Amino acid sequence: MNVLFSFTAFVLGVLLIIIILYNNRQPTAKLLAFFIFTIAYNSLLNFLWASDTIRFVPFLLSTGPLVAYLRAPCLFFYVLFLFNDKQKIQFRDAWQLIPASIYIISYLPLFFSDTSYKLNVIDELYQNNKQMLLYVEGWVSLSRVHIILKSIVTVLYIILLFRLWKKYRPSISDEVSNNNQVLNWIKVIVAIYSINGSLGVLIGIYPSTILIWVAAVWHTLSYCGVICVGLFFLPNILYGTSKASIVDPVVDRLKTATPSEENANLIKNRLTEFLEKKGFLQKQIKLADLANQIGVQPYILSAYINQVYQLRFNDFINFYRIQFVAEGLVKGEWGQLTLEAVGEKAGFTNRTTFLNAFKKYKGTTPTLFLHQHRFIKNQRDHKPDQE
Repeated sequence: MNVLFSFTAFVLGVLLIIIILYNNRQPTAKLLAFFIFTIAYNSLLNFLWASDTIRFVPFLLSTGPLVAYLRAPCLFFYVLFLFNDKQKIQFRDAWQLIPASIYIISYLPLFFSDTSYKLNVIDELYQNNKQMLLYVEGWVSLSRVHIILKSIVTVLYIILLFRLWKKYRPSISDEVSNNNQVLNWIKVIVAIYSINGSLGVLIGIYPSTILIWVAAVWHTLSYCGVICVGLFFLPNILYGTSKASIVDPVVDRLKTATPSEENANLIKNRLTEFLEKKGFLQKQIKLADLANQIGVQPYILSAYINQVYQLRFNDFINFYRIQFVAEGLVKGEWGQLTLEAVGEKAGFTNRTTFLNAFKKYKGTTPTLFLHQHRFIKNQRDHKPDQE
């Protein structure tokens, strides 16, 4: 039964990772995918041990705790990125890799040992199942050192996650339905991590075979059952993690959001590059797409465009498209094209949208605009010289 559960959980985890990353490159999507990878990898190791196939891949011996050390920081940054507009992990955040680094350094002798030695270790562990949990090797070979360290890390991150919740939750409005969904998702994922982490601490104190089995089953059912299956009922998180963020309704209406100085400079430079390369000519370009290219949250980019250009995002794009069309008309570049073809070249998907946008920003139709330009040009060319 454990073999079937573990293998199913692994396959489900891999499937979810592919779905999440297929059309999304937001930092939150990458963090969620890696978090699920740590779960799927643990399930894979459980399957290999339960099916006695770990002997075919001995190089995976003792790699599970290393991945587990990375799970907590990954979850922490995932929740932080959902709550905040932070988009990059800073160098000062490197301290969170200290436990994983200690583990790597400690187990370097085992990782670089030959296959025969690892197979002997695997045989010994199969003969004494309880020793699997207490197995220690490497330069830091104190008894239960990594069990204690993992317990400390677990308690630390449970505290950090609840501090994040306490810090950001009061400022989140319940008026936006997406907020409630994401908040509930955060509560579920943090609660499951806390319960699993607490079980890990308990096993470290009292490593009984029954408790280990219960923890393994609960781990599979909670992480891979509740989280993985639950994601299929949260399409905005599963298929478009960029939309799965906390949105303040006032900010969403672009009235009060103020980008930081760092974000403002970044957006200014990237938008200048975007306009120079005529990125606005892309068909059906979306706010989330451009924000992803720039590296900021969509509402931050919207607020910047609203404050600097006094335009909403769609109006901003259409304004530069119409400028592009008008310049082409003046230069005579569109003489052989229909209005539909001109609009298509400018990125519009239909004639009506193109004509409405042109009239909005030029006050007339493309045809009349061209006639007016020719009339003014002829008047200027035939104007008599004044003495």
